[in-house]
Amino acid sequence: KSEHRNETGGLSGRPLKEKALQTLRLFRQHTQGQVPLIGVGGIETVDDIVERMKAGASLVQ
Repeated sequence: KSEHRNETGGLSGRPLKEKALQTLRLFRQHTQGQVPLIGVGGIETVDDIVERMKAGASLVQ
């Protein structure tokens, strides 16, 4: 467990990876590819970038 678990603040990095990817796929499905999407959250490697692009991201942050 993180030493910061009792502090207030946002969630970022690796813990967001799967949720962000699921959300990207959902938005891609609902927009039918008609809206540019930006992949964010838990991106640490080139493989993460490729995964986001395959899931429908036009750009990756």
